[in-house]
Amino acid sequence: MTNLDAVEGLDAVTRSLARRTPEQLAALLTRHAEPLARRPAPTELRGLAQALWSYETLHHLVLHLDHPRLQVLATTARISQERAGRDAPGPAAPAPGADYQSLMAHRLSFAHLATEPVPPEDVYAALGAAAPGPARSAAESALRHLCDDGLAAPAEDGTIVVPPRAPQLLAAYDLGPFLAHAPQPAPDDTAPGAPAATVPPTSPHDESRAAAATLAATVDRLLAALATQPAALRKSGGLAVREIKRLAKAAGATEPHTRLLLDLALAADLIALTRSPSGITALPTGAYDDWLARPPGARLAPLLAAWSGLWDIPTHTPAGETPTALVRGHDRHAPALRHALLAALAAVPLEGGTPLPPLPFTEPPRQETGTRTPWEDLLGAADWHRPLAVTRQPMAGERAAHTLHEAACLGLVAHGTLTPSAGRCSPTRAPSTSRWAICSRRSSNRPTSRPT
Repeated sequence: MTNLDAVEGLDAVTRSLARRTPEQLAALLTRHAEPLARRPAPTELRGLAQALWSYETLHHLVLHLDHPRLQVLATTARISQERAGRDAPGPAAPAPGADYQSLMAHRLSFAHLATEPVPPEDVYAALGAAAPGPARSAAESALRHLCDDGLAAPAEDGTIVVPPRAPQLLAAYDLGPFLAHAPQPAPDDTAPGAPAATVPPTSPHDESRAAAATLAATVDRLLAALATQPAALRKSGGLAVREIKRLAKAAGATEPHTRLLLDLALAADLIALTRSPSGITALPTGAYDDWLARPPGARLAPLLAAWSGLWDIPTHTPAGETPTALVRGHDRHAPALRHALLAALAAVPLEGGTPLPPLPFTEPPRQETGTRTPWEDLLGAADWHRPLAVTRQPMAGERAAHTLHEAACLGLVAHGTLTPSAGRCSPTRAPSTSRWAICSRRSSNRPTSRPT
């Protein structure tokens, strides 16, 4: 069964890709390297278009869309779906008791797909951005970014086509009203009558330098302990708690921070997992010697790049689970969560930050009706940068708190704001207005492959 409109949508994407220079195509492939690496490598532009619009690729890419781009994509997909259902009604619903195949065939019928092209003006009107102004500019910019990323494409008549299965990904999310700009996190002293904020004894710059030196020395001790006595992984994968305790004592670090540093060292190729007849062991690689020869600041760079793309929050262990390290991460929301939190903190003045919530994390008490805590303001601002990766995920507060404490351990955050070290590292796809730049590393945009 063929849907002509869906085929025409792929034609529009293919034509859009054909108009790009080799450099622009290379940049597109770099931005989407992680999800595209999970599929057979396309050998032609048509295959690349199909890979970009596959459900598996979209499932990853929508996590890295900010609020305006996600709103434009979701709105375009909804309008397209509604028009497709009106113009070509789908088959009748299966009878009660129908088998699974019948139910899924109906669910995936073409009437449920976004296959109709949509004029951009209809999208802007639906978002309340029909008139010139900040909202209209933000919506137009978001649409251009979606087209640049291959998540939308202009048809020959000027209308816009989007991936047919986008509604199935986004229909369940209530994204609220269209916001052209990110909300600003509020400092603690914004409430009327609040006492004056205490001036921190050290500056974020001092904290950043101290964290870099401490981190370099701690990782040095950790890797030296591994070189002296390689750590054996469990048969089920990961380090046993007793091994983590041993390495934490040798490194002079807490067990959560030791798990973090082990995972970062593995992702930064400072540790290798070696298989032998007796099992899998972890020990330093040859890159460790080169790393030792660098100054503390340069030692920090590969660890920050590794952290930016790590599919895990190593210091966070949900209740009921056993803490471990050196296992393959499966938390694909973690990189987007990091980006959202750091991007939100980028708007906080150096003197206007608030302390991080203590660990173990407990939700701060709510303030009077109609007001929000600084923590809620921070998560609300982070939501704008990555709407699907922050508060819409389970244990949002815990995950965010542990992520920020990891950032503080790495010298990226101090006194509730970003430090100068944050200019060295960010997860991929940072907005150009941020105070921090994009790290480039071979493995920073994909989960590290680890034997288990």
